[in-house]
Amino acid sequence: MDIVVGKKKDLDRAQLAALGRYRYRVFVGALGWELACEPDAEIDQFDHEDALYLLAQDTSGEVVGCARLLPTVQPYLLGEVFPQLLGGERPPAAVDTWELSRFAALDLNQPAQALQQ
Repeated sequence: MDIVVGKKKDLDRAQLAALGRYRYRVFVGALGWELACEPDAEIDQFDHEDALYLLAQDTSGEVVGCARLLPTVQPYLLGEVFPQLLGGERPPAAVDTWELSRFAALDLNQPAQALQQ
């Protein structure tokens, strides 16, 4: 397994496309999230130039895991979309505080029976 870490500018077009497809298959397909996105490409307004991505790729280069880290000094998911989860507290905003979102570790190429275990 290979782990790739980088911002958009560090990833090539194929990696970014594979990431979007993987996220779509996991979050929309497998988990049933209702997200406003293009078919087969889960990308949102928080996938900006300063987002940091982690991609896990199997030996054939297929994405089998991902995560997105967002700096909290810019708009991020918790602060913008889910502030009610903070119980009235202000969302964190510091250069040393990042949000982890769109985390998944699921090999979608495994037989369905193996995925259910």
